[in-house]
Amino acid sequence: IILIMAMFLQMSANQRTYTKLIAIDQLVNNFKEVAKEDGYITSSNKRNLTSEISSKTGINSSNISVSGTSSRVTRGGIINYKVAVKIDDIMAAPKFWGVSNNSGTYTINQSTTSEYI
Repeated sequence: IILIMAMFLQMSANQRTYTKLIAIDQLVNNFKEVAKEDGYITSSNKRNLTSEISSKTGINSSNISVSGTSSRVTRGGIINYKVAVKIDDIMAAPKFWGVSNNSGTYTINQSTTSEYI
């Protein structure tokens, strides 16, 4: 019965983690669209993304890293960006399963083209 209870707790933990990942994906996509219009990643955009991720997921902003192209590029140029978010409490009852590190880093490392004219 304990094993079944642990499995049900893990299903809940999986859903919570999945919800955070989807929220992060959507916020990073919005961030990318703004960067495309601006032609680069501004300090303000980095702060806004960090704040939004923290607000929507409850993840401490110190666990969020945003980097990318910091010099403006014109239309057709490449803008690189990387967002790394440390996510804690991935597993329910980690000690029961023998897991000592109950966190991981979700990283989005992509490129897009500038639309800045």
